[in-house]
Amino acid sequence: MEPADADMYFGKVLRDSPSGTRLGRSQALSTYFMFLELRHKVEIHRMTGRVVECPIDEMNRPRGARDAQLRIPPSEPEIRTLFTGWGGELSPWCPSVPERGAGTAGRCRRSYVKPTDSCDSCLAWGNFSGRLCPTCYMFGRGHDAAACTGCRRVQPLKWNYCRLCWCQARLSAKAVVGQPTDETDVRDRLAAVRHHQLFFVGMHYRRRPTPTFRTRGGRRGAPRKPPPAPAWHPDPGWQQLPLFAQIPRDYSRLALADADLTSPWLAWAKYLAHRLAETRGWGRNIRFAVNRGLALVLTGHVEGDVIRHTEIFTPLRALDLPVGHTVTVLDEMGIFEDDSEPSFERWLAKRLEGLAPGIRSEAERWTRVLHDGGPRSLPRREGTVWLYPNRVRPALLEWSNPSTTCVK
Repeated sequence: MEPADADMYFGKVLRDSPSGTRLGRSQALSTYFMFLELRHKVEIHRMTGRVVECPIDEMNRPRGARDAQLRIPPSEPEIRTLFTGWGGELSPWCPSVPERGAGTAGRCRRSYVKPTDSCDSCLAWGNFSGRLCPTCYMFGRGHDAAACTGCRRVQPLKWNYCRLCWCQARLSAKAVVGQPTDETDVRDRLAAVRHHQLFFVGMHYRRRPTPTFRTRGGRRGAPRKPPPAPAWHPDPGWQQLPLFAQIPRDYSRLALADADLTSPWLAWAKYLAHRLAETRGWGRNIRFAVNRGLALVLTGHVEGDVIRHTEIFTPLRALDLPVGHTVTVLDEMGIFEDDSEPSFERWLAKRLEGLAPGIRSEAERWTRVLHDGGPRSLPRREGTVWLYPNRVRPALLEWSNPSTTCVK
């Protein structure tokens, strides 16, 4: 390939191409021939008798600049120097606390382990990082440094005494009293400190002694009450048949203080409530409130009676007791009757209020098909059922107005 071939290629073939394309092709040819000249120039001359020369010169090189250059991998000595040459800059030993400005020589290696040493503040002996033990480090963050009244050292002070003097005063107070004392007794003995007893790191004295025992399971406070004893449906035995139907009861006249806690129905209800609570994960407050509600509604209950939703809803809500959880237990016992009116019926009656009889019947039938489904349609979502009648209600009210003439 000669310069004339490059002239033909860039002048005719790539004449209408973008400038970036011509510049990229030119740079690729230049890089390729540079590689041949550096690596295989001698071999090509021996084989063909021709000298490798790049056909791109100053005359036919496209205008522009590219950063691409020939990438030549480094040699083995250069690689060895790159990865191991910096090791000579490190010193053979590593100080525990590098000095500021020490550079690479002052940094600790990862494999370096600080030897056992004493704390510069409390003189405690042990293994720790840095110059101070963890307790003295936290003590110094909360107190200012000055000359200690007892030992005359410049250390962080609390009530004009360093932490080492505080430890010695606490040890002296404990030796006299025989048990850990409060901070007031320790402060009275600070002035009498004349020497310091050395100790190991982590053996500093605490203000409050740790508890010697913990309850089972690590729970604090009073122990848990035992679960209720297993109970079943009370034996009805002999009873007189009622002459009249069950008379509705007024549970609002009952008080929690008048509840019958010895009723066998209440024992059975508490056992079922405990099982439901364990199964469904009711909390402690829910269990306590459910037991209170059951004690209220089961007072005076006899075989054959049923507890209706309309009778217990208002009294339980007035006492801030959970109606839903209490109803779940009563339904499990088989003595509950749900006579409450569904919210959908109340909402539908309110939406159909004020409509003409003919329009009202058709709108009601359409809404119930949306809610319950029909022979050829599935029930819609609750949000859809509530949305559609609300949207068409203004038009239905306008058509129901006697002064409005409409054609059906």
